[in-house]
Amino acid sequence: MTEASQTNFNETGERLTPLTDGQESLYILSRLCNDLPVYNMPFAYRLRGPLHLRAFMEALRLLVARHHALRAQIVEKKVKNDKEKKR
Repeated sequence: MTEASQTNFNETGERLTPLTDGQESLYILSRLCNDLPVYNMPFAYRLRGPLHLRAFMEALRLLVARHHALRAQIVEKKVKNDKEKKR
């Protein structure tokens, strides 16, 4: 794993940062378990009464903007094997 302070950017200019130790552990565990949902915390809320959709969507947008973990994506890089290159 690389230093957490190292920052890279993809071709569209989005910031790419290394996984934290916790994220890396969960990623490895998910790969070992054949993509089973190894870290899920399901829950549900029942809303009653009228829903002001614009206010709800704005609150959700602000929540996601405030918490990086809700925007995080793990992108796998395809790495060519040195043995395959020699063939």
